[in-house]
Amino acid sequence: MKDIVLPEVITAGIYNVALTEKNRTTKKRKTTMFELELPLCDGGVSFTDGESVPITSDLLICAKPDRIRHTKPPFKCYYVHMILHQGLLYDMLTELPDYFVTEKREEYEAMFKQLIEFYNSGLSTDTVMMQSVILRLVSTLHNECRGAKQLRGEIGSNYGVIEKALDYIREHLCDDLRLETVSAKVNMSPIYFHNIFKRATAKTLREYVEEQRIKKAINMLMVSEKNLTAIAMECGFSSQAYFNYVFKRKKGKPPREYAKELYENYRK
Repeated sequence: MKDIVLPEVITAGIYNVALTEKNRTTKKRKTTMFELELPLCDGGVSFTDGESVPITSDLLICAKPDRIRHTKPPFKCYYVHMILHQGLLYDMLTELPDYFVTEKREEYEAMFKQLIEFYNSGLSTDTVMMQSVILRLVSTLHNECRGAKQLRGEIGSNYGVIEKALDYIREHLCDDLRLETVSAKVNMSPIYFHNIFKRATAKTLREYVEEQRIKKAINMLMVSEKNLTAIAMECGFSSQAYFNYVFKRKKGKPPREYAKELYENYRK
């Protein structure tokens, strides 16, 4: 078994891109260490080596050294940056995906807050405590990601079908994405496809599609000047009224009010 080499924590805190970039896309940069980030709320887009991912509060960003990164605001997150070159923790961090949607957001948020508190105290005893939280954070991340991989293994050969379906959904968000339509695209019966899709994503097809459409709508609300009707159509909603209804049901507020609140939060 490999030794556990503890990382050198370079910095930990809360980052608000609006304070440094004035709502402009950040410049591309090459990472020199491990960067773990937990967004405070939805909004913006993260880019790593050309891959773009809409930022949501349940997204964990796990950037490794030598990656090219930049961000489209708004973006506000908890973060910890650390240097590590070998050992078991290094291997565990390297195996993490660049982006990971978690079901344990509150648990991670508590750990990030502890890290920031211990980092800022300057006490030697808190340095020890900080390393213990790092160990717990990396272990929790690794175990959650491993559980997701095991689920993919249980789904077996059908996982490729799910990947194909997800790709189709992402590329055709404004099209007809009913169960009958998507299942036909992957040559499966609607009932069988429904069962394996829900097992793989923990969501029904309708829930997943609505979630993706809302994420796209949030991004458009934050970075474009288009009116609500245009946004609704481009995100696959049948009308602005239905878009407003679904958005409020999902987010608790109408689209413009939600976007305004996001901007206000990022300017704080």
